[in-house]
Amino acid sequence: MAPSQWPTEPLAYVTWFSRFKSAPDGPTGMYKVEVAVDSNRLLQGAIIPLTDIRQSCMLTPSKTVWDTTWTTHNILDKCDTFFVN
Repeated sequence: MAPSQWPTEPLAYVTWFSRFKSAPDGPTGMYKVEVAVDSNRLLQGAIIPLTDIRQSCMLTPSKTVWDTTWTTHNILDKCDTFFVN
């Protein structure tokens, strides 16, 4: 049984990314974000109430050469910079 002080509403794990730069990428017109890491290169994220999520977004790897091992299952673990579509 879970402790009584634990949340009862649905939760989501969110990986944090950098803020948008002041201007989009020139060739694509899209904003680039990077995975947020701390000083020990550990990913930054949080567990938040599902009701705090306003919308999802599509991320596209921002690399000029794509790694052939990337899949929909591992791309967020293998790539660290993305364009927001």
